[in-house]
Amino acid sequence: FSIEHHQLAGSSANGVAVRFEQSPNFNANNAIQPRFLVFHYTACDFMTARAAFLDAYSTHRVSAHLLVDVDGAVTQFVPFDRRAWHAGESHWAGLVDINTYSIGIEVVNHGYLQKRGDGSFVTADGRTPVAAAQVVEARHKNPRDTHLFWQAYTPEQLETCERLTELLSSSYGLKDVVGKQLGVSSETPR
Repeated sequence: FSIEHHQLAGSSANGVAVRFEQSPNFNANNAIQPRFLVFHYTACDFMTARAAFLDAYSTHRVSAHLLVDVDGAVTQFVPFDRRAWHAGESHWAGLVDINTYSIGIEVVNHGYLQKRGDGSFVTADGRTPVAAAQVVEARHKNPRDTHLFWQAYTPEQLETCERLTELLSSSYGLKDVVGKQLGVSSETPR
């Protein structure tokens, strides 16, 4: 990967070229100097996340700078020097409105899962089955979070996210890498 004029170029580990699709859901006139990299899981599939990032008329207008699919392919929706709408009402390290201080990467993953009585797993909404081979058992570091089962990230996603972290951290001098736990936050255009 490389960055040209705040846009990602190159290919993921599987050879798929980075795509750019301009989201209408960002602050075009609000240049940012990012300090943080914020990772999120989508809690949905690629097409659902993509549709949300491109929908200018939804009551839940959202976007992120990047979306990493299960095969490691990357789509960019917002230039890195513009304020995307991924963190909602947020704070970190004494700052409020983390969208103004961060680059947001959404990783296609359903997040926490429900375990059924028969031992099988489904997404949190109960709609989509998840194979046991794609499940990890782990406690969240936040003690208030009682979820125990999570969808595992693919090796391709992990490799892509590691490459992106290295590139973005060195290119923008980022100070920290953090994650937003759960929930789609909507934003009112500024």
